[in-house]
Amino acid sequence: MDKILISEDRYGRKQNHFEDDDLIDRLNSRYTVMVLMLSQFSGTHNAYTNSICWLKGSYYLPTEEITIPDRSKPRPYHMSYYQWTPFILLGMAMFFLLPKFIWHVFTRKGG
Repeated sequence: MDKILISEDRYGRKQNHFEDDDLIDRLNSRYTVMVLMLSQFSGTHNAYTNSICWLKGSYYLPTEEITIPDRSKPRPYHMSYYQWTPFILLGMAMFFLLPKFIWHVFTRKGG
């Protein structure tokens, strides 16, 4: 057992390192953030955003098209999902990390 602890110290782990969080804190700050971040890159991302869609009438306007589009013509680049969804999930991931960051700032100052 001592050999395992010594080998951890040799490979960059600090000897005076202590963890001030429990299992639930680690789940909230590490694993929930990973789940939220990985959900951005899954193949079902479009299906997920379409299932929570509540924005209608949004469309993509190509940069090559300088004129104002005619409303009587159908829009060829219609978006069927809420375009702010990735930013909302990213913000949620950051808010899960914020309490851990604040806790570490206060515990370092308090001893």
